[in-house]
Amino acid sequence: MRIERVERISASDIADCDFSFDVTSELKAPWDPFLDTRDVEAYAKTYEFDEDEATANEDRAVIAILDAGRVRGHVIVSKSWNGYAEIDDIQIDRPLRGAGLGRRLMDHAVKWAKARDLPGIRLETQSNNVAACRFYKKYGFELGGYDEHLYSALGQSRRETALFWYLFFKKITGGALLHRPPLVWRLIRPAGFLPWWSPRKPSPPPRPGRRRRRNTPPRRPCSARR
Repeated sequence: MRIERVERISASDIADCDFSFDVTSELKAPWDPFLDTRDVEAYAKTYEFDEDEATANEDRAVIAILDAGRVRGHVIVSKSWNGYAEIDDIQIDRPLRGAGLGRRLMDHAVKWAKARDLPGIRLETQSNNVAACRFYKKYGFELGGYDEHLYSALGQSRRETALFWYLFFKKITGGALLHRPPLVWRLIRPAGFLPWWSPRKPSPPPRPGRRRRRNTPPRRPCSARR
């Protein structure tokens, strides 16, 4: 099993793959995939595959999971109109799920985006793909927004809410690029603690007891006072 970039994936390359997933719950506002869910009657869902989208070019990479020459999954990442990288598609054959291949695919997409000095990755999924939303949040993505009406005219998909996720390598604020600290540091940093590399050093705590004025001699013992 290996993961590598390929020039193209056709429908015949993935004809034996099962990219469907079971929907048993849906997200509800405010869209936290670990807290805000409700159970629904189970059904299966499959995303359509676009061969034109699965062709590599200067601004798009197609990265495949290959098993003895067979494609068993893929991620397609491209440069979006808004300057971010965009995950156009990410799918894994059902029997291979849960083995960490999704993270490995995303690692390749992140590497591709960083090599082009893009500030982050964006993607869109739906409120009924709870497992994907949990994966994105655990990976470090942040929910950037949602659209409750995007699929409202599409029959069976009318109940779905579009969720837009962002993974920031650097945050753009006021026209400047600000690098974010590592995720592990943000999670374990004690409140109010500043590291040695911080430009703002904390003041040392005051010494206990009464401070003596400068150039003032100490008082004599009580027995020597007049």
